[in-house]
Amino acid sequence: MATAAIFLLLVGALAGGFVTGLAGFGTALMALGIWLYVLPPSTAVSLALVCSIVAQTSTLPRSFDFKLVWPFLVGGLAGVPLGTMLVAHADPRVFKLSVGVLLLVFPAALYFNRKPMALSFGIRVADAAIGFAGGILGGLAGLSGPLPTCGPACEAGARISGAEFFRPTIGPC
Repeated sequence: MATAAIFLLLVGALAGGFVTGLAGFGTALMALGIWLYVLPPSTAVSLALVCSIVAQTSTLPRSFDFKLVWPFLVGGLAGVPLGTMLVAHADPRVFKLSVGVLLLVFPAALYFNRKPMALSFGIRVADAAIGFAGGILGGLAGLSGPLPTCGPACEAGARISGAEFFRPTIGPC
């Protein structure tokens, strides 16, 4: 491996660690943007998952309300195998472009989402669907957090803080 590639791997790890230290999550979201320049998607995703899990073990809350996050966890567990199968067939160029678009859209969506949408029916089903989509992204790219963080706006998301909600949902990935 070339010196420049090793340097980019270290820069990606440093960026992911820095963001995780500030926000408590975001290792894969930050590191993949850099690692995909020097690693194939399957290797970059595996590395991002290992780094995310190591970074999150020290920040897991001591207790959380399992009744609020169980639909996301169940949906996420169901979606991870599908995402894992998709990463094996991912075209590196399309994969890089997709991660880049997600890196642009996710912060903008968080910025412009002033009032969370409130659902009055089917809340648990919506939570499970968001968890399922997050599980697919988690298996595909190690990015299990953007959809559950940005989209829960359902009853569970409104009653707990973002960090308290997000950390347990990374468990399946």
